[in-house]
Amino acid sequence: MSKHKCILLRGGRVLTSAGMINNGALLIRGHQIDFVGSLSDLPGLSEDYLELDTPDSLIVPGFVDIHIHGVDGADAMDGSYEALDVMSRALVRYGTTSFLPTTMTGDRGSLRQAARAVSEAATRGTSGANLLGMHLEGPFISINKKGVQNPKYARLPDIAELEDLIELSGNQVRLVSIAPELPGALRAIERLTSRGITASVGHSNATFADVMKAVNCGLDHATHTFNGMKGFCHREPGTVGAVLALQQIKAEVIADMIHVDPIAIRVLVAAKGVDRVILISDAIRAVGMPDGEYDLGGLAVTVTDGEARLKDGTLAGTTLTITEAIRNMVDRVGVSIEEALQMATINPARSIGCDDRKGSLAVGKDADVTVLSRDLRVQKTIVMGKVVYDAVGETP
Repeated sequence: MSKHKCILLRGGRVLTSAGMINNGALLIRGHQIDFVGSLSDLPGLSEDYLELDTPDSLIVPGFVDIHIHGVDGADAMDGSYEALDVMSRALVRYGTTSFLPTTMTGDRGSLRQAARAVSEAATRGTSGANLLGMHLEGPFISINKKGVQNPKYARLPDIAELEDLIELSGNQVRLVSIAPELPGALRAIERLTSRGITASVGHSNATFADVMKAVNCGLDHATHTFNGMKGFCHREPGTVGAVLALQQIKAEVIADMIHVDPIAIRVLVAAKGVDRVILISDAIRAVGMPDGEYDLGGLAVTVTDGEARLKDGTLAGTTLTITEAIRNMVDRVGVSIEEALQMATINPARSIGCDDRKGSLAVGKDADVTVLSRDLRVQKTIVMGKVVYDAVGETP
């Protein structure tokens, strides 16, 4: 942190779990939040502190992205500490203070290397956003709903392989996307949830009954809802119908207005409620990079005007940031700013069990803070009490 013992953000609107506070204040002492509330209630400070005036700003919890493959040319499947650290440094420009690097369906060797890299990053720490663990998206997926996952490496659930990856990651696996209709999937889901790891239905051709069985085994999450899953039909509600109907399931959504129509997102919010919708980026290494060709899990992806596709036209991840997703939810879907921010902060934190320290502004929680302009542009990002990004280039 800087030479100052404390950081005081004063003025503006502060988002708390109880709602928005006008003319608020947030005091950071060390790595934690020491005060949050009305500026008029702020106690006097005797020690040296850095004061950041934010009279026209929104002071909100740092964003938590639990489904992101890459950014700034780096990708979780690069399998190196350096790649994960590049991701962490880049993400703070977009207000993201915590993330789960997300793998692709790959061979055993590449997944093992990705897990080792996460273990190293968790031990060494990252220089930007907090690395919260890892998200295994596959390899236990349905070929029928593979999306851009490489079908060459899709395979049936294997508890021994899961345990190996968990061990290599230093017990950092937090989320696993799996097709619950596959043989052996229910046993795998039971094993994951018994270890406190969130199991998610993803890249799945499951029927409603299949998902219901998985929920009974502990599954309570859905990977990029609507995408990579069996669609809704009035005679067979399918995977999408199960996600919409079963309140145990928390639902990710890609709000880039390309992967999912805004009307479909409205339906999702109406069905799930604001508390059970999670904004993700599903971003690839092309974020922050020029248009061109990029690798995604061994497949060639072409990015044109910020839109990523395979040669056959299949959507291949995104160049979305969580900040853009929030703006889209407000401008195109019609939720309130507070609701959109909830979907990007406390909801994802709660889904992987770290809401005791991440996802909201409260005394004693980690000082992960994003300062936004009135038009929802990132002005400053603070991670664990340290200003790591300043849009005007004056980082202390």
